[in-house]
Amino acid sequence: TSIVLEIPAVLNQLVVEVGGAISGVGRIEAASVSLNAGSGIGSLAAMLLATPSILAETLAGDVQIDNSNSATVTLLSLKAAGGLASFAQSGGGALNVSSVLNVTGNTTLSSALGNVVVNGPVNVAGGSLAVTATSGAINGVGPIQAASVAFSASGGVGNLGSLNLSASSVTASAGLNGVHLAN
Repeated sequence: TSIVLEIPAVLNQLVVEVGGAISGVGRIEAASVSLNAGSGIGSLAAMLLATPSILAETLAGDVQIDNSNSATVTLLSLKAAGGLASFAQSGGGALNVSSVLNVTGNTTLSSALGNVVVNGPVNVAGGSLAVTATSGAINGVGPIQAASVAFSASGGVGNLGSLNLSASSVTASAGLNGVHLAN
């Protein structure tokens, strides 16, 4: 069973658990969002959210989320089972990452107007990871594990302390504060 969400009002909390896929029409605004699916979240088109706190986990398929919250956002958990896992923060706040697990798939994490801070484990051991902070820096303690990692940040990578990393291939582009990694 799959579910399509169309929620016009602002919610305090949204919790959706379904054996099939979760998809959405329009932007969903809530103080916290928890999405658990059996076969994908936003697989055909990214879920459009505006929330400061999100958990998104699927047993199969892709997870694609575009979040436009204007303040700092905490990504509590992003889990996919080998598909594409994508989280894009475009609302202006920083993206704090607590946990990412996508062992064999490709994963992207981005913040258009703020920093990306990796405060917990990011495991993409059999896939690629791309982390972008268009107008900010990428920092945190990690650890990050991936076959290949690409960092891009205008304000530096690991400039507040070396970012812990385990990867076979690393590319990084950073502006003002350079790149500081521990591999």
